[in-house]
Amino acid sequence: MSEIHGRCGYRCDLCPAFERNQRGPEDRERISAGWKKYYDFEMPTAEIVCAGCRFEGHHLDDECKVRPCAETRGYSTCAECQEGDSCDLLKKKACAISKHKEQHGASMPPEDYQLFIAPYESRIYLEKLRRKVRARA
Repeated sequence: MSEIHGRCGYRCDLCPAFERNQRGPEDRERISAGWKKYYDFEMPTAEIVCAGCRFEGHHLDDECKVRPCAETRGYSTCAECQEGDSCDLLKKKACAISKHKEQHGASMPPEDYQLFIAPYESRIYLEKLRRKVRARA
């Protein structure tokens, strides 16, 4: 699967909740256990499925402020926006993973890092996307 970025830069193609990455209920159970372990966040396993914010369907973060902002402005991702890192909406979303990465990242098994941290490192992905946007300009 090629890279699929959410509006905020999250990597949907890496996210365990992305519907294209799930094979069955056991995947959702593993996700639920990982989110509880690393984020102290619980969600009913039946609800752990996301279409990806650039696609129609169920979105896990239905209160996301970044998605409607980018859509209204006609941006595929926030990498196209001139506000960049100064955007308060994006800062909040992009910084959400930082404390969890700092707390657990070094001690996590590599497979868990790929499932529970890597998909949400939006700052890294947005910077790569910004370089591509600038190169096209």
